[in-house]
Amino acid sequence: MAKQSEKPQKRTKSLVSEFLESECKESTMTKNSTRLELARAQNKKEREHASLRKCKERAKKAMDNMREQEAAFEVACENVERLKRLMNEADMEFG
Repeated sequence: MAKQSEKPQKRTKSLVSEFLESECKESTMTKNSTRLELARAQNKKEREHASLRKCKERAKKAMDNMREQEAAFEVACENVERLKRLMNEADMEFG
């Protein structure tokens, strides 16, 4: 008996399995892109938080500096008033 040449049968994927594979790949790609977006959003949040913290620190330093300047101004004004009183007293004594 002559052997018939047997060709290996090509396995064709069913439409359902092809659909499921493509959905799985798409789902995986979507998850990966969502993870990347999440990582980017978290990095941006951390950068903005650090920026805000630095801004608050600078504002606090500016307020401290302003308080020091205000205190120095008040001391200078008190000194001027004290010297004016001394001048008035001296004028009264010698006037």
